[in-house]
Amino acid sequence: MGQQFDPYVLASIEKMQVTLPPEPIIVTEADGSISKMEEIKYGKKYDRWLTRTEKVEKELKQVYSIYYGQCDETIKSSLAEDTTFKQVNEEKDLIQLYRILQSVNFSYKPSQEPILTMWNAKRDFINLRQQKHQSVQEYYERFVALKEVNETLNTNIHDDLGFIEAIAREKGEDLALLTEADKTEYMEQGRERMLAIHMLMGADRDRFGSAIEDFECAYLMDRKNRYPKTLHDCYTLLKGWKKGGNMKQNPLKLGVSFNTLGNEGDDGGTALVNQGNKYRGPPCSRCGRNNHPTAKCIAKRHEDGTLLHV
Repeated sequence: MGQQFDPYVLASIEKMQVTLPPEPIIVTEADGSISKMEEIKYGKKYDRWLTRTEKVEKELKQVYSIYYGQCDETIKSSLAEDTTFKQVNEEKDLIQLYRILQSVNFSYKPSQEPILTMWNAKRDFINLRQQKHQSVQEYYERFVALKEVNETLNTNIHDDLGFIEAIAREKGEDLALLTEADKTEYMEQGRERMLAIHMLMGADRDRFGSAIEDFECAYLMDRKNRYPKTLHDCYTLLKGWKKGGNMKQNPLKLGVSFNTLGNEGDDGGTALVNQGNKYRGPPCSRCGRNNHPTAKCIAKRHEDGTLLHV
């Protein structure tokens, strides 16, 4: 499909929203007038834009036919139960077909009592946990699928007016002085942060428990909020996290850092142990270093930088 269809079609499928090429902009002179040459150039650009836009829209309908044609009779019957499907089918709306298919695949049928359907979708999303066998990619894809199912059913569980107050308080702003634009922006930030927290807290604790502990410790120690702020940030964080507390990539890209005790010039939180000895036993299970046994560990932080409780 990658070579068969326009890149904007593929972008639409990936983002699950119709994505079209940007409309050309006419360039004006300093006095606001438009030169004859610019009119000619703009006319040609607009014609090319219109031709490509129509091509993308046509190909989206072709992909719709491919998707729908691959559905068996059972799924088609389930699709027909959706009250919006008749219009979706007439318009060959690929994005809405995809959303309805998600609902069908997760067994949220419009023939059910509507509030029960919404409750089931909310429950499954809230209770979603990364399974031991699941990769980060698989967990992320299921998370996004359940998110979109809830949005399709208009049961967005990540809307809370408390976001506005919480973010305003973080910024030291007076809630009473916020403009409507401020409130809208803070609501959107709150939704993204809630999605990120939701995915992070549902991640496999055996693999990512140390990441959660690091964020909690950093916030308690110096009030620095290093939790991921968007769903994509959370995905990137989990994708790069190695069991034991390290990022494969530079953690600063995500604002991830590790708090340490001590000021510059002292031990900085480094293990205060006899590092010149000839210890040859197993590594310390507390701080990860291999120059002393666990029983003699007095380190302030793990060798990966994670703050330890003394």
